[in-house]
Amino acid sequence: MSELAFKDLSPLKGNALEISKYIDKHLAPNKRNPRNIVELARNPKSLIHKYFTWDDSVAAEKFRRLQASNLINVIIEVQTNEKRYLNVKVVDVVGRTYMTSDEVKAQPYLCRQMLDKCLGSLLHIESQYKNFAGAEAAFGRVFAEIRILKKEGIKYEEIKDRGTRKNTNQRSESSENNSQTSRNKADISKQPNGISRGIGAKQGKKIPGIRTSKAV
Repeated sequence: MSELAFKDLSPLKGNALEISKYIDKHLAPNKRNPRNIVELARNPKSLIHKYFTWDDSVAAEKFRRLQASNLINVIIEVQTNEKRYLNVKVVDVVGRTYMTSDEVKAQPYLCRQMLDKCLGSLLHIESQYKNFAGAEAAFGRVFAEIRILKKEGIKYEEIKDRGTRKNTNQRSESSENNSQTSRNKADISKQPNGISRGIGAKQGKKIPGIRTSKAV
């Protein structure tokens, strides 16, 4: 596991690497949600117990779940400055869960979720800054591409279907060519010994299987 840390502006202190190992050890990728993280921390001996407010007169259970989200969201990869955990929707899991960036990158459908989220962020940026003086001059080409994405969307299935149609067409053309070749062979096979009469006969050449008479 690479070196981990808390974000610079996070008020949390401690060993982010040990916390991450602890969470990963006790919670499977599809179980890393705020509710389960709070339960993992509830035991006073838990490594992450101190990061939560347990006095119900001060904080309710919903607040502790928010603290769980805050805890896992501020852990980053030191080398890349990427978030260690990403919030995703996993197949056959009710609600959402936190998975490591490596776990997400290994699943194409989760990568698509991240790209959809990226598009949402780009649309937010475009709408937030497009009306400032000089924005179009500075970022017009970028904004134009974002608007195209907004209109057309990220068409994963269309790209997949296009590839499938291309392969299908290639197979169809190949089958048609094979059928035509078979018909040509069938036509030739109807002639004696499988050889056409026309060409050699006119030139006076002897063709096996064909009798030619001399001129009288």
